[in-house]
Amino acid sequence: RKVAGLTKKVPYYIGLKNQPLFFLPGLYSVAKLPDEHGEVQEVWTFTILTRKANSVMAQIHNGGENENRMPLMLPLAMSKQWAQEDLTEESYKAILDYEMPEDELTFHTVDTIRSPKERPDGKAKNEFFEWGKVSDILV
Repeated sequence: RKVAGLTKKVPYYIGLKNQPLFFLPGLYSVAKLPDEHGEVQEVWTFTILTRKANSVMAQIHNGGENENRMPLMLPLAMSKQWAQEDLTEESYKAILDYEMPEDELTFHTVDTIRSPKERPDGKAKNEFFEWGKVSDILV
């Protein structure tokens, strides 16, 4: 989250209130391409699907390349549908149009998540971290 007066963005831990894990649907591709020696190699690429942010995520993703975007978060039933090989066009569209309701999200500020170093207070990376003057998001 971009906060006025801070040079770095404030990281958040995001989860679902009623589901210990959530799923991020994605797409992948495997292309057979020649390398610099002309030998064919498999090149794997993937992407995580995103959508317009709900009101909570718009406040967290409020700057930078992914401003006002959020990952497409799915509840378990839709995740199982996404993984099916025979997904119908109607089901596919319903999944892509799904917006995780903001009242189902749980979130709080954390210390940096991009470093393998332990937190200075010895707590787990996903535990709450106080960022001083940064106020909580009001939904």
